[in-house]
Amino acid sequence: MIEALERHDLVWLEPGAYRRAHLAGAARLDLRAAQACLADWLRRGHPLIVARQGQDTPRGTLRLGLALPPREGKHRLAWHVATHTVRRASAPPLLGNIRRALPLAWQDGIAALCEQPLPGASAPRVIGSAALAALTGEPCLNASSDLDLLVTVRHWRQALDTAAALDALAQRRQRPRLDGELRALDGTAVAWREVLRPVAQVLVKSRSAAQLLPWDRVQQRWDAAAHCR
Repeated sequence: MIEALERHDLVWLEPGAYRRAHLAGAARLDLRAAQACLADWLRRGHPLIVARQGQDTPRGTLRLGLALPPREGKHRLAWHVATHTVRRASAPPLLGNIRRALPLAWQDGIAALCEQPLPGASAPRVIGSAALAALTGEPCLNASSDLDLLVTVRHWRQALDTAAALDALAQRRQRPRLDGELRALDGTAVAWREVLRPVAQVLVKSRSAAQLLPWDRVQQRWDAAAHCR
């Protein structure tokens, strides 16, 4: 199960997992304060988010992210946790399943998105703070928050069409502001807004790396993943 987890997946840990968790990277909190935040988050039964598993991720551990609500300082913490403390995991929630748990001011924009199926793409999933807010009931969002979506597409042509469709919805100036990623079948992903930009290279993220690649290599990689499935 652990090997199959992708970035943005959700993981629920045993309540005592904080005792063996180690901070991964810099944090604005000292270790004791950070562990207290993690302990309280787990006590409330809330999930953490699967982050990129870098070369510094120790064997037998999983790198997870925790973004605390604004009222708790909006600290962004990364942890290495023992894999045996994972109780369960799931993909990010489908937008259609949690739309009613999102802010009232977003509902017209979400309705427009749900009424316009994305060309050749999977149903959009919600990632980031919006997903945590809907699943936990915690006040993770504020007036400037985006709706971050994760959409899986098979072919590069579908990636272009999906990005264009999302951009058309974003141009309506409705709330929420749309953001997020398009994911290929091999788990690599790019920001959908970058797909529309005429730049020489694009940042490609995978389970274990983030790298700038030329557009032609991104397209070849994307379509190769589709043919392997």
